[in-house]
Amino acid sequence: MNNNYSSGWSIRKIFSGLKDIGQDPWKSLWIERFLQYVFIFIIVLFTGILFFSCAQFWGFDLVPTVLDNARYSLSAMVQAQAAIITLVISLTLIAIQMASSSYTPRIVDVMKKNPDMWYLLVIYVGAISYGFISLKLVSGADRFFVSSVLFFGIYTFVILFLYMKHTIALLRPDAIAKMLVEEINAENIHEAEWNEEAGDDIMQPVFDMVHASINRFDITTTRTGLNALSDRILSLFQTFNNNERDEVVKHISIHFCKHIQRSALVAIKNNDEGMLIEISKILQKFGVECCNYQNSAVIPISNTLALIGASSANKGLKDATENIAEALKMIGIRASDKELENSIKRVVGALRIVGTRAADKELNRSTWVVVGALRVVGIHTAERGLDYATWKVADSLCTVGIHAADQKLKYATENVANALNDVGIHAADKKLDNATQGVANALRIVGVHAIENQLNFATKKIANALGCIGVRSVTNGLMDATKSVVGALHIVGIHSADKRMKDPTWTVVDALSDVGSHTVDKGFDNVVKILTGVLSDVIFHTRDEGLSDTTWKVAGALGVIGKRAVDNGSANSAKSVTESLRDIGVRVVDKGSDIEIKGVAKTLSELCVYSIDRDMSDTALLLIGALSEVGMNAADKEMSQSTWKIAESLDLVGNYTVTNRLDRVTKKVAKALRAVGIRATKRKQKNALWKVINTLNNIGLTAAENKLKHTTWKVAGVLSAIGLHAIENELLFATKKIVHALCNIGLTEFGQNIAVENLSKLMLINKVIVTESINEFESDLKIELKDQFTAFITKINAKYQPTEVI
Repeated sequence: MNNNYSSGWSIRKIFSGLKDIGQDPWKSLWIERFLQYVFIFIIVLFTGILFFSCAQFWGFDLVPTVLDNARYSLSAMVQAQAAIITLVISLTLIAIQMASSSYTPRIVDVMKKNPDMWYLLVIYVGAISYGFISLKLVSGADRFFVSSVLFFGIYTFVILFLYMKHTIALLRPDAIAKMLVEEINAENIHEAEWNEEAGDDIMQPVFDMVHASINRFDITTTRTGLNALSDRILSLFQTFNNNERDEVVKHISIHFCKHIQRSALVAIKNNDEGMLIEISKILQKFGVECCNYQNSAVIPISNTLALIGASSANKGLKDATENIAEALKMIGIRASDKELENSIKRVVGALRIVGTRAADKELNRSTWVVVGALRVVGIHTAERGLDYATWKVADSLCTVGIHAADQKLKYATENVANALNDVGIHAADKKLDNATQGVANALRIVGVHAIENQLNFATKKIANALGCIGVRSVTNGLMDATKSVVGALHIVGIHSADKRMKDPTWTVVDALSDVGSHTVDKGFDNVVKILTGVLSDVIFHTRDEGLSDTTWKVAGALGVIGKRAVDNGSANSAKSVTESLRDIGVRVVDKGSDIEIKGVAKTLSELCVYSIDRDMSDTALLLIGALSEVGMNAADKEMSQSTWKIAESLDLVGNYTVTNRLDRVTKKVAKALRAVGIRATKRKQKNALWKVINTLNNIGLTAAENKLKHTTWKVAGVLSAIGLHAIENELLFATKKIVHALCNIGLTEFGQNIAVENLSKLMLINKVIVTESINEFESDLKIELKDQFTAFITKINAKYQPTEVI
């Protein structure tokens, strides 16, 4: 039993030892070299036996049998071997010394562990010792010692080739770096504290070689050393158990990055972009793999790349800066896939640092690459629903955009706008409210800086981006995000208008129009109210005559939103549109622009008719009220053309309503015309007053012909009210025009009594003027209407029994 157990334990121990040997590279190398030297020994042995046998067969005696000759041969062989080993070892030591002084003293340790030199020494010492022994023991007839010494001599010469091959290969810098890396294992890689001065930093020898290689512009050695080291570290990460892995990985990552920073700074000092590109690739690979573990492992890598990228940008190393941005992008993508928000935050922060530094140095292409990297990371974070991470991307893009705009890097600024547009759309589609608001705020801030630096096209792109994001926000029900977009468009719009930038201002108006239409569809009445107010405020900032047609643009946008509100039956939204159009009209009147008021009046009248067609009479009444208020203000400002245009718009609405027998709305139109007409009368605006009276005449006749009693009464009453003011202000032409209008109504069967009432009132005020006007009307009357008109006059006389018959 005990024997069996002992035997089993020994077998297990043997296999365990073999496994350990396979994992230890040095032990494996010793075994490999031993087998190689044994194999060569066997080959030389069999070759020697065969050769001597053949020579003896053919009668050639290669072994001296004379004692003196034999001893001479043995002595010469021993001396040659001693000289060779002395020379070889001396040259090897010189080579080691040169390599260690050039790269790192740890090369001596590598050579000490190299089995080739020790095997060679053992073989040569053995061969020399055997030669001395043979020299003592050889006799004249003894062929064995001479033959064996000769064989060992041949063997020692042959293995020199193998030794030189291995030694030369080992002295290559990349080979040394690999051997130094092989010394790193799970036990020595995660010391709590490394003392570099004491030489217990296991990574230091590798980085000594890397630094030396950088100074020699040796990219191959640098690449090989860093790749080997990073691969070794990553492979060792998997050997730690889950309990200790997080802390160990963090500690190792920090220490690795500290060494990388030193190497990179050396490369930057030498302006060596090739080295920096290789370092960025190493860090990219290392960072991507570290994302498989935890946030804390990625953070030092991001910080290192930020430092290297910023320093590269400072030195104007474009290719290096761009490669670092690409490395950060790939790490950010992997961190997004693993949903490591803290890591993403650091990666994005690193990109922000690199991007701002590149922008400050006016590296347009490098800034563009950084922005592209942020865009890709932002899209990935949004797609995975990482709200905070996406917000951080937007914030970083904002910072880079500010610096790009301030440096007047128009293409980089435009690229920032495009990137924010893409990130914002993905955030809105994933319903990331905070992130979408962050994007809107970022676009607002970048937009202000673009405007300040007169980046026209970039500002247009920003406005377009806000429009697209706003539409997506509305579609996905993000009310707060939509408000943020509208607020951003507000700021961009008024700043553009203040700077007399027409195209960006118009783009803002178009964006607000699109967002507003979708907002109405979604039923966000509060947002519509804010948005229409923004459009109104944009007009307030267009003080320059060069932007006068912006009023038409804004009015058109409000018209589009208003029609959408009417289509959706949204009275509140339609009311908001009406109030904004009214405010715009009043402001335009205050500005004294007759040209601009036409656009407002046209939109109000068209929207009013559109509302009537969709059975929204309350909205139509509000719109008529807005026309009335604008018209009164225009009349008060003695803006005859504007007042005339308002009256024309009321004419359009009035004729449409009376034709469609809409008594209530037509009365509202008449009331509006009364207000405008009285104000025009007081300011003695003849053209505007003529238009008002003519409009009332047309409406009154149509109402009377259609037997609309209340409307006819209202129109006649309005005419008489305006007539009273016309008489008071001694406007003879207006009085005559009003009397003629009432006479036209009186000639209709339905309107006769109504006209009698109102004409009689006017006669009480100034019978002479009214009488003259009636006589003038009668003189122009057609013959077939004379009898009808006489009956009409008779009614007037019968009602009031004037002292003089007309």
